Amino acid sequence: MNWLRDYAVGSHTREWLALAIIILLSFASCIASLKLVFWLLIRKRNTDKSEGEGESDRQYWGTHGE
Repeated sequence: MNWLRDYAVGSHTREWLALAIIILLSFASCIASLKLVFWLLIRKRNTDKSEGEGESDRQYWGTHGE
């Protein structure tokens, strides 16, 4: 119990808190960067797909007269 009071709750509280904040900030930055990468990839894929569909729609309506 003496160890718990001295190291976990005692004078090292600031160090544990600083370590916890650093870990949380690193996780948050990793998650944010992954979301950004996936968002950019999905956005690029959707624009590529919509450009291809637009051409086929124009060809279809050009052939079928509307």
